[in-house]
Amino acid sequence: MVLKLVLAIAAIAILTTLGMKVIYHPARGTTSVQGKGSLVEIARRKKAEGQDKASISEIRVDYGGAGMELDEALKKYSVFIAEPIESKSFPLESSHVRTWYKFRILETLARKNYLPCPKCSPIPLVPEEMARSTDGEFFVYAIGGVIDVEGVEISQPNSSLHFEKGNKYLMFVNLAPSQVAEVAGGPAGAFRLDENDSLHPLMKEDAPLPVKVRTQFGRLSEFKSHINR
Repeated sequence: MVLKLVLAIAAIAILTTLGMKVIYHPARGTTSVQGKGSLVEIARRKKAEGQDKASISEIRVDYGGAGMELDEALKKYSVFIAEPIESKSFPLESSHVRTWYKFRILETLARKNYLPCPKCSPIPLVPEEMARSTDGEFFVYAIGGVIDVEGVEISQPNSSLHFEKGNKYLMFVNLAPSQVAEVAGGPAGAFRLDENDSLHPLMKEDAPLPVKVRTQFGRLSEFKSHINR
């Protein structure tokens, strides 16, 4: 019990630097190695055991703005139809994984000025390994991903804010001058579009923004009609 409490506090301390409140939550269906060393230590231990894969525990993130209503989101955030065109995972601190996504803007439904947050931690810099963006592109980062460490594949699940190439997304974002975007409420502000342009929220739990969009606008065309009135 004491160990679990220590691990939870450690996870919170790490991600407080990202301006997020986090809840430690072990990944289901995996053998957790959370709290048993850095990524390098985990990789070396697995290699010594004759294994080439490891899974560390998921960190669920409680994103600010998850309780935002649709009208407020439309006043504050840019709204894009975008598709991920590149993604790459990197170590976060020494014991976690962070994935950066590069998006191409397919359509701009609303464009708002960047809203700085003086009390929040600075927005992280895009890794040099990621290609630079153009005016029609932006970056999003999320906790979790898959990374190779000394020949061992280490994965950290992210069941909330995760994007896949080949899909299009409706996204409410606060876009910084650095082209790094913060998604409104994390998964609450992102919706996958299927082949019929139906909207599917990434957030599985009920929250005002995804519930409103899901129940009032079945398709992208209906959402566009609403914001263009």
